Amino acid sequence: MRSGAVIAYGRPVVEVINRGKPTNPTLVLLPGLGLGPDLWEPHLDALTKNFRVVAPELPGFGSFSGRGPFRFDDAASFVADLIGDDRGAAFVCGLSLGALVALQLTVDHPGRVRGLVLASGIARPNPRRRTNSRRPSCTLCRLAG
Repeated sequence: MRSGAVIAYGRPVVEVINRGKPTNPTLVLLPGLGLGPDLWEPHLDALTKNFRVVAPELPGFGSFSGRGPFRFDDAASFVADLIGDDRGAAFVCGLSLGALVALQLTVDHPGRVRGLVLASGIARPNPRRRTNSRRPSCTLCRLAG
């Protein structure tokens, strides 16, 4: 990857953009289905003025492909690990599938999320498609009443 750190997470090496001053608040950018961290490249110069930007691949895609089926809880745990305990909560922005992962992160690891931006995600699922109660949108609907 041209623009960031490459980290080892488990066995594969995973592409993660990690830019900006380490003392700035953390902003995590989560891509949509089939997209990678390079999606955010055009915005990094502006965002890194005020944030430490972390933009990973999501489990199930890129370097993560072939490691089993995509699961929202696994993706949320991966993002929580990237945020870490030592830096405090992060602002999280998710696009499409990334928005659903951000919702799951908020449900499973609320202490890691300082603020949330959801773009092109769903907040209320189609009732005919509620087959998996672990879906973040279903969980959010239950929490919201």
